Amino acid sequence: MAHATSDETLRDMAEHRGLKLVRSRRRKPGSGDYGKYGLTDGGGKPLLGIGANGLESSPADIEAYLRGDAIGTWKASARSTPARSKRDHAPPRDAKPAPKSRPAAKLPAKPEPPAPAPEPETIIRPAKPADAALLAPLLRDMPGVKLDQATLARNLAAMFKAGGGVVIAERGDAIGCCAFVMIATLQHGPVGRLTLLHVAEPHRRKGIGTALVEGAAAALRKSGCTRFEALSDIEVNNAHGFFRALHFEQTSYRFARATQPAQ
Repeated sequence: MAHATSDETLRDMAEHRGLKLVRSRRRKPGSGDYGKYGLTDGGGKPLLGIGANGLESSPADIEAYLRGDAIGTWKASARSTPARSKRDHAPPRDAKPAPKSRPAAKLPAKPEPPAPAPEPETIIRPAKPADAALLAPLLRDMPGVKLDQATLARNLAAMFKAGGGVVIAERGDAIGCCAFVMIATLQHGPVGRLTLLHVAEPHRRKGIGTALVEGAAAALRKSGCTRFEALSDIEVNNAHGFFRALHFEQTSYRFARATQPAQ
């Protein structure tokens, strides 16, 4: 065992017994009490190897003292402790049983977040003469359209009188509409024409425009039309692509003018 390790072992043994190991501070061999040790109690009172001229005990003397002190202490403790009978281990008759520990209360589980409310059903139906009030807010959203409810009611009545109609998409409020009219032609007989297709901005690209066109087609078939046409300036983004997807074909250009030309 190295000298440093021996010092550490002796110091641990002394501290375990409440004592302090004192080591010589001499660093030069042969000088004074070089290599000697001593022991004091916890209060610093000399116990072993501490003389008037310095330290006097070798590491072996310190180790023998500490080991002998440990054996003596153990024997004295064994002699002073009476043997215990089985009764000593048994609990007193009047002892109350230890209370049973209660299981920890379970924390309530976090409630699941509520499921999102389902979207209301979209109803596609023919308009009635009384639907002017329902259609007015929808049409006012269209650029360039300024209609009051009374004017809209007159226009709606005139359409019905001319054999036309309107299909409405409704979710409580009107969210889309498709207006159509039947035209008597010489060469094709009765032909249907879509004069308006409009869906409110938040409800676009959800199939509502397609459903409105199909509703108008069903009404025109019932009136005897075998074909119908759409105006390309109808309020639909990418109107040409939309109508081609519904199997419309471009057959002509459309020209328009006022009934009274400007002079």
